[in-house]
Amino acid sequence: MPASSDPTTAVPTAPATPAAPTVASASPASPASCAEPAAPGHRLRIVLPADLHARPAGRLATTVGRLKGVTARLEHRGRSAGAASVLALMALGARAGDAVDLIVEGPGAEEAATALARVLAEAE
Repeated sequence: MPASSDPTTAVPTAPATPAAPTVASASPASPASCAEPAAPGHRLRIVLPADLHARPAGRLATTVGRLKGVTARLEHRGRSAGAASVLALMALGARAGDAVDLIVEGPGAEEAATALARVLAEAE
């Protein structure tokens, strides 16, 4: 009896091509990582009451510096700046009435985001 007619005989097949890796899309506030769980993060959209010039940028950077274990950044019109850098914040060019996204990551991110949003809301 030929091997091809025996239902118990394995028929060699072409090796399977490996599937393309799946990449998960993650928001900036919750980066994807295979090795570690995502750090808790919080995102707020804030409409600035005043231009983001030296004084409000300095107050925001000082407040970020006092928060332990938390990182924060602002996003405006597709650009991002670390909230601990006065010059980076000013370089965003955010003006009164512009909406900016505040992204805070780390333990206590929600409370930190609230405190930082308050600093931005009080800008003059």
